Amino acid sequence: MIGIKNQIKISTENFKEFSTPELRAFILKYYNLFLKNKTLAIKNSLQKVELLSRAGRKISKGSAAYKAKAAVIEHFEVVLKNSTYNNWGEPKPKDSPDLLGYMNFKSKVNIDGKNRHVRISVEVFKDKKTLLKSYEVGKKKTHLSKESQKLSSSPNEVIKSDKKPLSYSKDTKKEVSKPQNDVKNKLNQNHKPGLQVGQPLPQPLPQPVEYPVNKNSLAARMAANKNKVYNYYTISNPELSKFLGKIEIKEKESV
Repeated sequence: MIGIKNQIKISTENFKEFSTPELRAFILKYYNLFLKNKTLAIKNSLQKVELLSRAGRKISKGSAAYKAKAAVIEHFEVVLKNSTYNNWGEPKPKDSPDLLGYMNFKSKVNIDGKNRHVRISVEVFKDKKTLLKSYEVGKKKTHLSKESQKLSSSPNEVIKSDKKPLSYSKDTKKEVSKPQNDVKNKLNQNHKPGLQVGQPLPQPLPQPVEYPVNKNSLAARMAANKNKVYNYYTISNPELSKFLGKIEIKEKESV
């Protein structure tokens, strides 16, 4: 099947029974096995994004772990490749002085039939290095109730609420459409040449195909082994049992 509106179709079927520690372990293991030390490109935006080991630790342990996040990492290469530039983020006081800031990207995906966005953050340094920082999956869109829709459709009515309006971080610039402008401005301030970044996508990307559930994937094997029951030999001698540990009874002639 072809994804609708360039959306990559992803399933969380393999992760339904995973606990939070198991999700973290899977994300880190998959990253280290299949993504670490790779250099990927973002179409028409960045020629290379380096995936170092620290990004794997940040993704798996530096923030929340959930099914959608684990499912996305199995398709992260194509998700990153088809992402589009969203905005520029300023460095935080605790960041390295060599860090110019963050290029934030957004990629459209379809997870379990729901439209979602994957938000990807890339670190930009003065020496022109661009390193993956982390990614998160946006929350599901919620539909307004009939009462809320009625209130929002009445321009003369003022909705009173005790809740304070959402505030945006002063370190993040909104409504920015050209990644090369942000990066070049920062590099000019630091007397460095501009990065090789491109214009926003002039035309839609080729529609990626849907990724079916792979029963032989790392996630599927971990899920299958989670509930597997193992039989062990009973050793009557306590000291010998302690020395040998658990010895599994194999189905074939093997110990």
